[in-house]
Parts: sequence; C-alpha cells; structure tokens
Amino acid sequence: MKTWVKVVPCSKSESIAEKSGLLEVRVKEPAEQNKANYAVLRLLEKHFNADIRLIKGATSRKKLIEITER
Repeated sequence: MKTWVKVVPCSKSESIAEKSGLLEVRVKEPAEQNKANYAVLRLLEKHFNADIRLIKGATSRKKLIEITER
C-alpha cells in the first residue's frame, strides 16, 4: 500500500495523525542529514508493524511511502 505522509521535524513529541487525507508524522529529530527521515520510517514501522520504504520526497516534507507486511 502506498500513502502520502507530511513530516513535521523538530517537534516536542512524536506522533502520527491523519489530517486531510495525509498521515501527519511529527518527530523530534531535525531535518538535516536524513535524521528526520530515519525517525519517520522507524516510527511508522513501529506503528504499522510493517516494513516501510521511502519512495519519493527525501528532501521534502511531503513524502510518498510504501507499507508492506512482514
């Protein structure tokens, strides 16, 4: 399954919420040296208990991810 994700880096807490048809993922890590991307993938893997792959948007706040069952 593919879905769009909006990332909010440098948040006070980590969370996942659905807003406007997108998953909004808040992470504590800053958006530098892929720290926020790795945090998003880790958080989504834990939330869905599945493998997550970033398809598009490595340098953007809006990302396309693929969720596959383990």
